[in-house]
Order: sequence, then structure tokens, then C-alpha cells
Amino acid sequence: YIKKVLIFSYSNDTASIFVYNKNILIMKGGVSMKKCISFALALLLALSWSACAYNYDFLLVVDTSGSMDGDPIHALNDGVHTFIKAVQRDETARYAVEVSVITFGGNVQEVSPMTPVHQIEQIAPLQASGSTPMGEAVAHALQRLELRKQEYKQTGTSYYQPWIVIMSDGSPT
Repeated sequence: YIKKVLIFSYSNDTASIFVYNKNILIMKGGVSMKKCISFALALLLALSWSACAYNYDFLLVVDTSGSMDGDPIHALNDGVHTFIKAVQRDETARYAVEVSVITFGGNVQEVSPMTPVHQIEQIAPLQASGSTPMGEAVAHALQRLELRKQEYKQTGTSYYQPWIVIMSDGSPT
């Protein structure tokens, strides 16, 4: 089961964050995307890196639909880059965290498979186009996490419940 979900929603130069973590819902709205990402990183670090004897998986499910063209796609690229670099700088987290990037813009694509964050050199810049199949992207992410958890169980690897991070402008196209 997924116990933690983090959703970014970016629209009209403001962003909102919704975090669900064991029956706690936090909403932070009306701030710049950069402040929104900084808030989310601080929250993730506080919630997650308390003891890194386990693996942490993050699936970044990001909106690359046509409505994200222009400033939103630039903010999204900056946000993904900022997230990865912040985790790489953390002495403990860089070896415990693995990240995958799934995009939804016209179709759903896993543009970066689950990779230990210390091995990620760069995520190719994301481009905006197409419709917004968010439901399909979330279903794909849940399927990937179930497969991942099965791998961990088969190998006896300890892990924390995975995170799905959804970044979207919330606008249908």
C-alpha cells in the first residue's frame, strides 16, 4: 500500500502542495514553484531521512501535457533537477534513495527507470505536448511500485513505503 503521496499543482505562477502521510493532509498554496519545491524537500527530508538503513523509492509522476508549455515546463524541469540535486547532496540519502521519472503528456512514458540517486547524472529536459492522461500515469506508477516491492521481498531487501510525487498544473488538455 502507498502510505505517502505528495502532489504539486502549479498554475498561474503559484503552486500548491498536498501531502498525505498516515492520515495527515497538508496544503500549502499561493507560493512560487521554487518555494513550493523547497518546502516539499524540507518536508521530505524531515519525514524520511531519520534512519536510512532501508531503501526509499520515489516515483516522480510529472505532467508534460500541452498546458505545461512555456514557464510551467521550465519550472518543472527546474523542480526535478532541484529535487535530485538536493537528495544527492545529503550524505545519507544519496545512497538510500532511488528515483524514477514517469511523464504524462499525450501518453505515459517512464523516461527514467528506478535508479539510485547517486548514479543519476542528468534527466533529459522534459518537453510539453499532448493531452493530460494523469489517471493512466498514476496507475502505471502504482503498478511499477508493486513490482518493485515484489523485487524487494524476493531479495529480502528492507525498504520504506514508496513515495509517488505528482507534479501538474492541474489543467486538462
